[in-house]
Amino acid sequence: MKNSLSDGKQLGLQWLGELAEFVENPSPEKLGSLPDLDPDEKFIKNLKEASEKDPAVLRRIVAMRVKLNNGGKLSNEEAHELINELRCRGFYYVDLNLSGYKFDYLKLGHARIGGSFICEKMIVDGENNQWGTVIGGNNRQRGVFVGENIQGFMRISGNNDQYGMRVGSGGNEQKAMNVQGNNNQNTMSVEGHNKQSDMHVGGDNMQVGMHVEGDNRQEKFRVAGRNQQRDMYVAFNNYQPEARIGRGNFQKNMRIRGSNFQTGIEIEGKNVQSGMAISGDNNQNRMRVVGDNIQKGMVVHGCNSQMGVIVGRQP
Repeated sequence: MKNSLSDGKQLGLQWLGELAEFVENPSPEKLGSLPDLDPDEKFIKNLKEASEKDPAVLRRIVAMRVKLNNGGKLSNEEAHELINELRCRGFYYVDLNLSGYKFDYLKLGHARIGGSFICEKMIVDGENNQWGTVIGGNNRQRGVFVGENIQGFMRISGNNDQYGMRVGSGGNEQKAMNVQGNNNQNTMSVEGHNKQSDMHVGGDNMQVGMHVEGDNRQEKFRVAGRNQQRDMYVAFNNYQPEARIGRGNFQKNMRIRGSNFQTGIEIEGKNVQSGMAISGDNNQNRMRVVGDNIQKGMVVHGCNSQMGVIVGRQP
């Protein structure tokens, strides 16, 4: 990021001296050169084509961008036009707030948001797409409902807060997502599969009471802090092979209707799996736990394989 959010507000003030000339003779080329945001070439191209059919779109976009630069919130209709129709992806120095809005779909892949992305209690009936999007602040999606959640390779400088989020049968795709802060997905429900392989969390991973109706895929999952998955329910299989957890793995009373695959998992703190119930097999071969390994009351209805498990610090 070349500038801060405060820089963005100052840039918004610079607009005022240039708006009069623009309003008199609007053009998409002139809009792209104004000093509020870096040029978004694809957006400018889409805007130019739209302005040939509807010249008033230029003035609407000016109003939206001035509103954003001064800390305002777009209306539901403005957000749909700017993001879904014109495919704007550059929000370099501002927050983007879509809280309480409803969309048939939200296509915001490969976007750049300098501040926080805030969309609490938002409803997206179909695809919610933020694949490859970079967020300079926090990602706040509490109480959101989406038909399908696509957030692979997303990078978040702050926290990812998806407490109570509901994802439909399309599933939750967060492969290689990078969260520098905490990942809060407590009580989140996913009707399809939960795909979080190669996901990196710089703080704690909180998925207490999470409900997954498909597979829970967290191969090579990386958590620098604690992995909190108490009371989590997985309808099919739980995949966590080669996961790396920094400050303890807490899966007390976790229920897995299929099998549990944790081959080669490494836990720097304690491993707490007391009361864990697995309907299929439990595969924890080559598991390494630096602290205590607590599995009191664990129930496995299939085969329990723990060959080569290492508990405690080795010389």
